Amino acid sequence: MVIPVVVLATLHSFPLPDNPRASHEVSTDLRAIVEAAMSSRASPVRVVLGENPNEVRRQLVGLSVEKIYNPHWEEGMVSSVHAGLKGLKKQVDLLSGVLLIQANGTAVSPKHLNRLIDAFKYMRADVVETFTEKGGSLPVLFHRDMLEKILELPADRPFSLVELGNDQKKISLPVQLDEGAEKFPFKDLGQYLRNMWRLAI
Repeated sequence: MVIPVVVLATLHSFPLPDNPRASHEVSTDLRAIVEAAMSSRASPVRVVLGENPNEVRRQLVGLSVEKIYNPHWEEGMVSSVHAGLKGLKKQVDLLSGVLLIQANGTAVSPKHLNRLIDAFKYMRADVVETFTEKGGSLPVLFHRDMLEKILELPADRPFSLVELGNDQKKISLPVQLDEGAEKFPFKDLGQYLRNMWRLAI
């Protein structure tokens, strides 16, 4: 499966509070998020720059990722999504899907990103989103067939899968999978997916 990653980079990325596991497994620091994406099974990794791009480039020194500057970043989040996706449009037939990550959004780890990929692959979903206490969130993995719809979204709006319609098969994968089994009601991802499948049929 070919699944590129688009990271929406901002200067407002922030580290998690002190946590003995956070520095090694889960982080919302920009560099750590890009490194998590690079360590996952998704590739290649593209980083969309906006405000103060030189500072963001300094944060990413030494990382082999494609950096894309969005001169229209002030228009809204979707403009940065468009900037990251446009280069992929020409090779869409070679892709399985695209993984979208917001650098100052939900904390990610390579393990969680790989679970999104597994859910996408085995459940044949159109969308696999990260589920938090506040509802659906990024990171999100969407099927290549949705690329055109996303590129048609108005650039001056926040990114929302709701605007793409309700005709997709969507799976929400709890981010708690990376925070310990005691916070997740299933023993492993396989059990979770089997339960999701029973609910879907």
